Amino acid sequence: MAQHFLLSAGARSLSAAKIMRMSDSGVENVFLRLRWPETDGKPVCPDCGCAICHACRRPADPLRWRCKACRRGVSITSGTLFAWHKLPLRACLLAVAAFCNEVKGYKLGGVGKAVEADGAYCGGDVRPANHKENRRDRRLAKNQNGKRQCVVVIRQRDAMVTPSAFKTEGSALAHVRNPVAAGTEVHADEANSWNDLHGHHVVRRINRQLSCSDGIACTNGAESFFSRLRRAETGHHHHVAGVYLARYAQEGVWREGHRRTDNARQLRGVVGLALRARPSVDFCGCWQRANQAQPPQPRPASSADSSPGPSRTARCLGCADCAGMTRPCSLSAAQAARRKRSTCVPP
Repeated sequence: MAQHFLLSAGARSLSAAKIMRMSDSGVENVFLRLRWPETDGKPVCPDCGCAICHACRRPADPLRWRCKACRRGVSITSGTLFAWHKLPLRACLLAVAAFCNEVKGYKLGGVGKAVEADGAYCGGDVRPANHKENRRDRRLAKNQNGKRQCVVVIRQRDAMVTPSAFKTEGSALAHVRNPVAAGTEVHADEANSWNDLHGHHVVRRINRQLSCSDGIACTNGAESFFSRLRRAETGHHHHVAGVYLARYAQEGVWREGHRRTDNARQLRGVVGLALRARPSVDFCGCWQRANQAQPPQPRPASSADSSPGPSRTARCLGCADCAGMTRPCSLSAAQAARRKRSTCVPP
């Protein structure tokens, strides 16, 4: 029996120990070459596209440049998915390596080609009651919590996979019908959700309760994807939130398509795509959402506001930042002198 690719030496071309042994300049060089491959790692301003950026790195700080054209600051992660994160570059590289090493987890078809369409329900797990007499049938809709969603996948044989998340399998008919080209043979199970496909495509149906393949119809390709997704949910993620279910399904598609690519090439591909992508609202500010949900509480007045100490100013200096404030700013004497020279108007 041939050895599986993930067990061979060719699949393990990069390890976490190798990343930990890298120097800080080596990690920065990896990100530079993946961020700007056209200029061989030389920075380019993401705002105006100017290729002349002067280094302005501070001691013990990450690499930074100043664009000559727009005078804006440029870093390795500015304008990418890694923007506005304080994690060091080595931690980001280790996180991507751990993601690539974890194995749990267009128009389709055409004339003479076959695609498989199927759905599987994920999330919304309901714990059984402690006592047996209080347990209910969790398969019934009245005993569920409403968080369970259906992942519908269209898989072209020996080609790409397209997943999406829906409330029910029946609401995914347009998702299956529109991207599949005319003349494609569609394989599906005996669920009533796929009955309307017969008016648009040649559909082959199979009853999974009797057999997995009868020589005419087969959905084993879609079921193998669901097997990987369920193993990731129970063994790796442990919890799948409904709002991110489509993201988890897309991750499973990526793992399914790159299961025979070594982890070093996977890491370079993931980091390169993340550095080319713009900042995402889904991956930025997740730690601040809990604070945004609560309205800010007004700060109670204290004696420190009306009676500043000897090192504080007793009145506003007229700076632009304090315009319209009902309370004088509490700058130190040194800070007030610096701001007065730069932004403040004469009192």
